[in-house]
Amino acid sequence: MTYRIDLVKCETLAVNKWSGGLTTQIAIFPNNCEYGDRDFIWRISSAVVELETSTFTRLDGYDRLLMSLEGKLKLNHEGHHDKVLDAYDVDAFSGSWHTQSEGLVTDFNVIHRSGTKATLFARALTGGAIPVPISEEISGCEKDALTLVVHCPKEPFSVFIDENERVDLKRGDTLLIHISDKKDAPSAVLEGSDACQATAVIAQIAY
Repeated sequence: MTYRIDLVKCETLAVNKWSGGLTTQIAIFPNNCEYGDRDFIWRISSAVVELETSTFTRLDGYDRLLMSLEGKLKLNHEGHHDKVLDAYDVDAFSGSWHTQSEGLVTDFNVIHRSGTKATLFARALTGGAIPVPISEEISGCEKDALTLVVHCPKEPFSVFIDENERVDLKRGDTLLIHISDKKDAPSAVLEGSDACQATAVIAQIAY
């Protein structure tokens, strides 16, 4: 079994200004790529939208998954569909579409090259161990490499990898598990505290 772990601590991340608010790049792969060069395979980020109405940057050759972490967001994909996102709802769309948003929110973004596969969802940790299985969409695709992303949006929780490695996440932290062959993926189990109800944001990217 071959995998590598990266723990991205919230306090190490740079927050940058964009036309609609603030954005934070959490991870990009390969890690020597630049977002502006459009040469990456996938990118994980979070943004605070401070304008009531904003227009998304066009990203030809990429697909997007967008989740609201806090607040209500209305997305309009011109010529395609509209969707309203409450907290932890997700929309999937092409980066080539003309997309506008309405609402002041904090969001979580997965951008991945077309031809790769990605999923994004949230899990409430209501006590006890919550396993994170590889989704059918990811396990059934032809891509071998997999990155499992576990993000802590608010209340802290722990991730147990193959039962013998524990990683504690606090608000804004993100765990990345890079797996060379998804058929040999380690087990990942989430566990929150009895004192508070945590929610985990989980992405799986096959490439």
